[in-house]
Order: sequence, then C-alpha cells, then structure tokens
Amino acid sequence: MMENAKWRNEQRKKNVTRYREEEDKEQEEIINDHKSSFVNDMMSEHASKSSLEDRLNRNKHNIQRTQSALDKNFLRK
Repeated sequence: MMENAKWRNEQRKKNVTRYREEEDKEQEEIINDHKSSFVNDMMSEHASKSSLEDRLNRNKHNIQRTQSALDKNFLRK
C-alpha cells in the first residue's frame, strides 16, 4: 500500500510538471501571437468602407443627448 502511495505521488509530480510546462508554452504562444489579426482585418475593412457620415449617424445618441448638447459645439469632443 505504501508503494502504491509513493508511485501515485510520483505520478502526480510528473503530471504537475507536465501541466506547468504546457501552461508556460500556451502563455508564450499568447504573448508571441498577440496581434489578433482577425479583428484588425475586420476593423480595417470596415473603416475602408464606412464614411464620416456613417460614423456620425451611428454615434448620434452619444453626441447629442439633450437640447443643451445641441447648443454646444459637439465637434470639440
């Protein structure tokens, strides 16, 4: 029974070191491949197709919330 416990502890140690190594590799891959080209490609494609007028129309609710906001120069923001 004691031999079985020793064997199990050795297996646990091997598993823990293997998991740590795998986690370290994953972290390195994340750090090295941080450019997220998928999202950047989509954003640049959208930016090339949209105009300033489209952007202002999408953001109307943020630009002019009240009548007092209309009186101010909202382009300063």
